Amino acid sequence: MGSEVRMAELDYDHIVVGAGISGSCAAYQLAKRGVSVLLLEKFPLPHSRGSSHGQSRIIRRAYPDPVFQRLMDEAYREWHLIEKLQNTQLMKETGLLCFADEENNPFLTGVISSFTQTPGSRHTVYEDQQLREQFPQLRFRNPMRGCLDHTAGVLMVDKALRAVQDLAV
Repeated sequence: MGSEVRMAELDYDHIVVGAGISGSCAAYQLAKRGVSVLLLEKFPLPHSRGSSHGQSRIIRRAYPDPVFQRLMDEAYREWHLIEKLQNTQLMKETGLLCFADEENNPFLTGVISSFTQTPGSRHTVYEDQQLREQFPQLRFRNPMRGCLDHTAGVLMVDKALRAVQDLAV
């Protein structure tokens, strides 16, 4: 009788299957809203069987669609809040240079356009000569153009995953 689990003890508002970064963030957001959440994972944590394993992932605002830039603004705010709540650094700002040596490269043109449409974005656009002077290690025969996303960097995934899971449960 002592090892039996009563059904009342298994009553949750939401059940999230998968304790990777997506599932853990979903559980955290639900818990923030004051609902009861059960976070399930098939394998013992941490493990290397999913997309959330490893030490780092890139985080950036350099997307060709302004919708994604706005989503990333929200993501950055959330990561900074988690850092504050857990008293730890999860992001390291390094910058990200997107560049192309083809005229009107669709990705680069989209990134620059998206930054232009996003007020307050921290970016620098480099035309050919400026890019060559600022980044002499880049050597192309064709004219180049680039865009530096000053806020891009690295998210320490192992630490971030643990921080989110700690807040979710």
